[in-house]
Amino acid sequence: MDIRHVVIIVVLFTLFVAMGAVLGQRYNKVDVASLPAPIVPEGVIVSEPETVPEEFREFLGSWEGVWNERSSDYALRSIIIVKDVNENGIAQVSYAVGDHEGFEFAGRYFELEGQIHGGEFLSVNLDNPSIPQITQGGSLIFEKEGDVLHGMYRIYDSVSGGEFRKQL
Repeated sequence: MDIRHVVIIVVLFTLFVAMGAVLGQRYNKVDVASLPAPIVPEGVIVSEPETVPEEFREFLGSWEGVWNERSSDYALRSIIIVKDVNENGIAQVSYAVGDHEGFEFAGRYFELEGQIHGGEFLSVNLDNPSIPQITQGGSLIFEKEGDVLHGMYRIYDSVSGGEFRKQL
């Protein structure tokens, strides 16, 4: 991904977050506790912070949130775990989603690779043969703001937003 793609993604993401803030004034959030929780296998190991370059350390750990939290028909509970990041910002990521009746699928768990850009954005490409066809070609983009990742999930012509909070 070159710098032009990153700039386009950042601009689109900013517009998407602004649009969500406006729309969010008209819709109520779903009850997150009522959504099926994603299953993460035991033994997922997150690197010790001192082994990761300082500019990427704050991304380490488990982040839980909901895609489409303002729509009970499309809300999907998810977890992203940033396990390790090398000196080039390449992140080893675990990603899990809960069951969803409307989409007719059981929860899933994936091992993926992402890229942290400028210590502020994490992008994860879902174009991976281990991922079911329904999500191939999509991408996840997260902007870090304190202990919150503002997420955007894009697949084909569809975009979903979500807010993910760091779990202790």
